[in-house]
Amino acid sequence: MTRSLRALTALVLASAFAVAACSSDDASSGGTASGTDAGATPAADAATATDAGATPAADAGTTKPQWTIRLTVPRDYSGTPRQLAVVLVNALPVTGIPAAFLKFVDNPTIAAGQEITLSGDVPANRGQFKVLAALYMQGGGQFSPKPGTDYDAATANFVELTGASVDFGTLPLALHTATDGH
Repeated sequence: MTRSLRALTALVLASAFAVAACSSDDASSGGTASGTDAGATPAADAATATDAGATPAADAGTTKPQWTIRLTVPRDYSGTPRQLAVVLVNALPVTGIPAAFLKFVDNPTIAAGQEITLSGDVPANRGQFKVLAALYMQGGGQFSPKPGTDYDAATANFVELTGASVDFGTLPLALHTATDGH
């Protein structure tokens, strides 16, 4: 990708993430964080950072189809997280605005070796997408992960969104490298 195309891509992503970030919430303490879902109600908006193997409590009033993803934090993780973002993209590496913004959690409480469970309302998008999660650290990237500082993970295969509930599985977060294809 040429330098000017990368700059244009960064500008487009910056605009998209800036709009989405304006509506995100701060994380609370105790391992629980809330973020912003497209079209989510406050009850369905909870994201739970849990210990490995634990599952969040179900919301009895939720009737909308839900998506769920689990992110595992590396055992050698360290640093101060600034934001956790989960998006749908049409292809990797990302070359434009994400297809959907699923979750943004500002200042999440994260520990080495932790499993983070996130969920929300299934977006209106239909078709096949890759799921990309980025953990932005203090001093890291602004709209795309910074190699050697930020962490990211993506689904190996495309996931099909049909409007029904979907589990995106468990993705291991890893320190972002310039060659990881995200």
